[in-house]
Amino acid sequence: MIFIHGNGGGKADDYWFPYVKRNLEKAGIKVVARTFPDNDLAREKYWLPFLTKAIRNHQKWIVQFASSDDPYIPISHARYIHKQLQTEYYEYKDQKHFAPKAEFPEIVEVIKSKLK
Repeated sequence: MIFIHGNGGGKADDYWFPYVKRNLEKAGIKVVARTFPDNDLAREKYWLPFLTKAIRNHQKWIVQFASSDDPYIPISHARYIHKQLQTEYYEYKDQKHFAPKAEFPEIVEVIKSKLK
């Protein structure tokens, strides 16, 4: 499982990531949470190689959550990623950037259902 945190210094233990990790581990699911390289700027030359070694070619499924009121990522970008990676896609209208949200039960339930 891969959580993609944000740039600007985002880390694998920000916001709702620890909540999701804890709850999945309680369900017996192994979770590896890593901070991406170059997490301040998230430059393509560092992130794309990091992502392509664990994403589409090695995943059985990819679940993506987006919100149309996200002030940082235009919904058109989220929809583009969805189309390119053929993700299972959940689009919200009122979740902004899913931060500073401390809990994210929807993602826990989706992941648990995938692993049954």
